[in-house]
Parts: sequence; C-alpha cells; structure tokens
Amino acid sequence: MVEIIFMNVIKHTSKYVFAVYCFYILLCGLPSEARDDGRISVLHLTDLHIDLSYAAGSESLCLKPPCCRIASDPSLPIRSPAGFVGEYNCGTRLEVLQSALEAVHARPDVVVWTGDNAPHHEGTTREDVLATFKAVTRELQQRLPGVAVVPSLGNYDFVPVHSDPGPPLNSWLLGPLAELFSDWIGDEGLSTFRFAGYYDVKLAANLRAVALNTQMCHVKNLFQFVDNTLGQEQLAWLEGVLTRSKQNGERVLITGHIPPGMFGGCWGKASHEYEMLIGRFQETVVGQLFGHQHSGSFRLLREDGKYLGKPVSVAHVTPGFSTFKGGNPAFRLYELREAPTWRLAGFKQFFLQLSDYNYEARGMEPTGSLNWVLGYTAPSDLNMTDMSPTAWQQLRDRFDVDEKYKSMFHDLEGSGRPWQGPGPLSDFLCGTSQVSDGNLQECLGTNEEILVRRYTDSKHTYVITSMFPFDSVLDYFCPILQGLHPSDCPPQLYDRSHI
Repeated sequence: MVEIIFMNVIKHTSKYVFAVYCFYILLCGLPSEARDDGRISVLHLTDLHIDLSYAAGSESLCLKPPCCRIASDPSLPIRSPAGFVGEYNCGTRLEVLQSALEAVHARPDVVVWTGDNAPHHEGTTREDVLATFKAVTRELQQRLPGVAVVPSLGNYDFVPVHSDPGPPLNSWLLGPLAELFSDWIGDEGLSTFRFAGYYDVKLAANLRAVALNTQMCHVKNLFQFVDNTLGQEQLAWLEGVLTRSKQNGERVLITGHIPPGMFGGCWGKASHEYEMLIGRFQETVVGQLFGHQHSGSFRLLREDGKYLGKPVSVAHVTPGFSTFKGGNPAFRLYELREAPTWRLAGFKQFFLQLSDYNYEARGMEPTGSLNWVLGYTAPSDLNMTDMSPTAWQQLRDRFDVDEKYKSMFHDLEGSGRPWQGPGPLSDFLCGTSQVSDGNLQECLGTNEEILVRRYTDSKHTYVITSMFPFDSVLDYFCPILQGLHPSDCPPQLYDRSHI
C-alpha cells in the first residue's frame, strides 16, 4: 500500500506568492516520474559527513566531538541519548543515506557526489576517510547499479582536514580511490585523478562531466598559499577540456566541492581566472554543481569577470546531507533536457526533517520508512521563468528590494532549518553576485586581509598554527614553507620517504 499526503503550502510576501509543494511519502519513497527521451536526471549528493561509528543511545551532548559514539568509559552517565536516525550535532548515519537512495525510485541517470564524506571533526584518520569512501561507494554500487557516478574530493576528505599537499604526499588517498572509482572514471580520467584528483568523463552523447579538485583554491589549504602551481595546472587542463569539447560539439557539466568565490572559500586569483574561463566557454558549459556550504545557494559568474558584467553562467550550490552543523539531510535532483545540445532545465530539492524523529523515544528505531520531503522546485517555486543566468540575476535583484523574498529564499534553501553559509549572512548579497576577490572586496567595502581572516577564523592571514594543530604544521608544511630553511625542521619530518 502506498500512502501519499499532499500538502500545498502557500507563503505570501508583499509582491510575490510562493507555492511550495511538499510530498510526504510514506512507505514507498519518492514518486517515480517517467522521463522522455532526451532527458537526463542527475542526483547530487554532497557533504555526507558519514560517521560509521554512530551509536544510537550513546551520548549526543559530549564535551568533545565527535559525539554519538560509544564512550571510552562505559561508566559515564548518558544525559542525552543519541537518536536512532541522527542528531544535529553529530555525524550522519549511513542508514540515512541508504534511505535516501532507496527513496529515489525514478532511478537517476547520473550521480554527482562532491565530497566531504568523513565525520566533521579534525580527529579523523586516514583510515576513517578511506573506510567512509568505501562504505558510500558500496551503497551507490549496490543500490544504483549501472548508474554513472562522478565523484570528487572535499576538504574533509584530507588528513589533516583542508590540507592537500599535492603529489606524492596525497597518494595515500588518490591511489586507493583511483582503484575504488576505476569503473566510474575510466582509464583516461584515472591518469589525471591519480596525479592531482581531477578528471573528465563522458556521460552521454555530446555530454561530458568535469570533476575539479577545489582544494587547489581552498582558503584553508595552506599549500595553495605557499605554491599554487597545481591550481594553475588544473585551470590550464580545464581550458583544454573545454576547448576540445567545444570543437567536438559537446556540452560540459562542471562539478566540484567548493564553489567559486571567497564566499564559498575559494580564494585568490583562481576564482577570477575560473570566472574568465567560464565566460569564454559559456555556450559549452551546461551547468556547474558544487556543495560545501551545507545550505543551498548559487553564484553568478560574469562576462570578462567585470563587477557589473553580464551574467553568463550560474554555479549551483546543493545543500549538504550532513546533520553535524544543525542541518537536515538534503539532496537535489537536477534535470538536463534537449539532447544533444542539452540545457539545465531545473531541479527538485528534498530533505529529511530530522526533528520528526528521536524525541519521543530517543535511541529507539522508528517504525516505517523515513519521510523525504520535497522542499521546492526550481525554477517554478521561485517565480522564475527558467534557469538562465539572466533569470538568476533577476532573482538576485529582488533580494535588494524585498527582504521578505530574500528571507523566503533562505528558508527554502535551509531545508527546514536555519540557513547556513561559509561566511556571515550579511555577505550573502555580494557573495552570490561577485566571484572575483577584487569584485567581492569592492562590493563589501573591505580588503583581502579581512576576508581571509573572516573565512579562516584566523587572527592573521598567514598564521598557519591558527588553522592547523602545531604537530600537523611541522609534519606536513615545515620543509616547503617559503623563507624557512629545511634545517629548521626535524630531520625525520623533512625526510618524506616514510610516507
């Protein structure tokens, strides 16, 4: 028996009416939808932050994360037992991901999986990271067999977190993942993935996907402060992929973890050069899918990277699947249409209202299936005509004159919880409309030093010990820091042959 409760929530503002159609699906999951020829559905999963050690009934309000795990001292009293489904300050249960994959009855054609898989704390080990990748890969292969998967790396997929030193020091991660992803990426993609964590792969006739390693511009990745050669090589490689795709009449779907612009944490000239590149190939790039932020959002990329330039592309930010920062698990289903020229037609955003569980009988298994809610559909529920850059610019312009409209957008993108961003909400208007660092600084009326402090929680831009544990700084960074002689580093740390 299938029971579907249909709820039409009408929310009014002074000028606009939002119709948000929410389906509460009991027992069966999301409704199947027949797709005509020439359409491709894309399931986007990001920021899973799976905790394989999550234990229902354990302490959820521990003094030192990670919580919701069996305590080392079993005699300690449990004040707030962890719920069976999850807790807002803990890692995500693998069973929640299983539920989401089972709920997608209209099997997607492609899964875009944009990283941050390990628990959201800095004590994660290499073994933890690899175990989580293996667990998620197994779930995707078993529950969506034969579906193309485009995986990429997030900042919490490295140890220490945020830190991608490049080859060969990242081979502990890229080597095993290359073997794990080989059936998805293919031989050609594996050559660049093994080297630096990025690649491209053909998805369908005249459609190619690119997976970027966005750690090469992450403001908390110290190595890109020291030497951004790998980041420049990735941009040159991307230019080559886009050039060949344009010549071959292909469209390209760009994916990655951190969206462009300091508002997402992508620092330096990399964002500006990326924006310029997208402008040159605006007819080739069919869409951009990113994560990292944990709530939904978007970025407008402008022609020639100019402050008031014409919007030529949109980077879409899918909300995270993680519960750790107080969010509800969420995902999006995008749709591409009109093969073989392709266009991004829209998306549906689903979430699990975690507060519906755990509180009557914490730690007890709920009866029946989890209820995944359709939060909203774009472009229709945003009162937009289509998914074009111009339509998203018009949406952004409404925020300037209608505070209720902007608040409504944040409510929708928060998926039943307060909206989250990598920076303060006061930066939202500038952050969504300006990708280049210089343009963002002009819009906010600030400077680079303040921006970097704001997005790294650092008192000083280059005080690396405020970003990383001191032992990690010595172990990973000491030998290569500019202005620091190798003799200042312990010999056993300078010699990397043991890695």
